Amino acid sequence: IETLHWHGKILHCDVKPDNWILIESVPKGGNQSITGTELMLVDFGRSIDLKTLVDKNKDPLEVRFQGNAINPDMACIAIREKRAWGCDVDTFGLCASSHVLLYGSYMDIEKKKDRWVPKKPLRRYWQRDLWGQFFDSLINNNNDASHPNNIRKLREPFENYLNEGSRRREIESLLRHQENLLPKRKTATGFS
Repeated sequence: IETLHWHGKILHCDVKPDNWILIESVPKGGNQSITGTELMLVDFGRSIDLKTLVDKNKDPLEVRFQGNAINPDMACIAIREKRAWGCDVDTFGLCASSHVLLYGSYMDIEKKKDRWVPKKPLRRYWQRDLWGQFFDSLINNNNDASHPNNIRKLREPFENYLNEGSRRREIESLLRHQENLLPKRKTATGFS
């Protein structure tokens, strides 16, 4: 999402769990690739090329829309509150997709005081600070929180956490196990 917005200046407008697929990783530096370790966002049928909507001197990421063009379950807070929306439509979808990966169910949210929160609480053994900041920022953002620079600020602590100690090796081991569970790809000579 960060790259799509920052470099492509494109809103996907339909980020949801169903629109992510596992793909084979591209080996970096000659390392052995683990199949099914990268996620790719698909189905750009509702996407908007923001560059086509502004003059050269304006930032396409500042474009805002009114109205509802999103499935109600995946509508960001701005749409639910009938305010202008932009990149937050995609970052809310990223948040909802992450919720499915963590909980195995779609995200329901509720308003508590002045903040929207997922109805399901974070489990005590999860990295509550990381996930709490992630959900709070992406659910309750104004359009500034959806800016790619701010998405990067959310991503970097996760990367730092994963790079501590033996976590990276543990994740690679789990991904190799997952690779064995995935169907094998057909080739001209049979299965690869």
